[in-house]
Amino acid sequence: MALSTNLISVQDWIQSRELHGIETKNSELIRNANEAILSLKEKYTGSVVYYKYVKTEPHNSRSIIEYTESSPFARMFKASPSGYYLYNFQLNDLWKRQLIDYGVEKHFIGNTNKYTQPSTLYDIEHDDYVLFCMQSNASRINHPFNIRGMYDILNWSKETKTPVYFKAHPHMQEDSHLLKMWNKLNQAGYVTDITRMVGKEYQLDHLIDNSKAVWTFSSGAGFQAVLKNKPVAHFYENTDYSAIAHYAKTPEDASTAKQVGDEDRLRFLSWYYHKLTIDVTSSNFIERLDERFDQVFNHELPIDKIF
Repeated sequence: MALSTNLISVQDWIQSRELHGIETKNSELIRNANEAILSLKEKYTGSVVYYKYVKTEPHNSRSIIEYTESSPFARMFKASPSGYYLYNFQLNDLWKRQLIDYGVEKHFIGNTNKYTQPSTLYDIEHDDYVLFCMQSNASRINHPFNIRGMYDILNWSKETKTPVYFKAHPHMQEDSHLLKMWNKLNQAGYVTDITRMVGKEYQLDHLIDNSKAVWTFSSGAGFQAVLKNKPVAHFYENTDYSAIAHYAKTPEDASTAKQVGDEDRLRFLSWYYHKLTIDVTSSNFIERLDERFDQVFNHELPIDKIF
């Protein structure tokens, strides 16, 4: 009896992020997670694989657990059978059964930014703007946010006279296809005096705080906005926060996003922290990981009994 493991090394994790200009300050969390997995290796029969190393997607094998850090909460790890809540979001309402931990927000506050935030707060010219949080490489996802989507938002902004701030990803490269799209639309005259592209010099929390709503493709910034109780719309169907945000296909649809009630927001956060993820920095991390392995490998519990 021994687990088969295919874990990502700390060195490979760092290199993959440096390649894309992403900060590597959370590498110690990967080390701690790997050590915890290996400490349980002799107790179980099955496989634990870093999610990017799974060769077939989606798979239905209950003998495989995929693991990864969450985004933007890097210390909250997922350890999921059958790709659930990694790329399989079929059971997206299990959170509704969760008992509310009214102190759960303390686990999220101060842990929302993967990237170092600037300390200077720049003045924001407009009131009641929509913040669209962009990503460094949206084309890696099956349904990329394309030039048509950006054009539609710019056109909606012009027709409704609603300011829209497009927030560039902290590590968006100058040759990013998203910046190329923006420049092309700007040259064509679609960018107006109430639309802006703001860069990494703008603090994300400050932009979210002063916005009337946050839109994104699937950025973890949408989760930050959920924490701040902003109306959130996402244009990619499955995200970590899609259960309590508004999935939209058009800016008109996105504009109907509403704030989530406090009870639902706290219930979802309680489920996310106490059920879906396992906090690698918590004192009971190995205990909870051991419980998850037991549920999957020994008892083959159904997903709704695990989460």
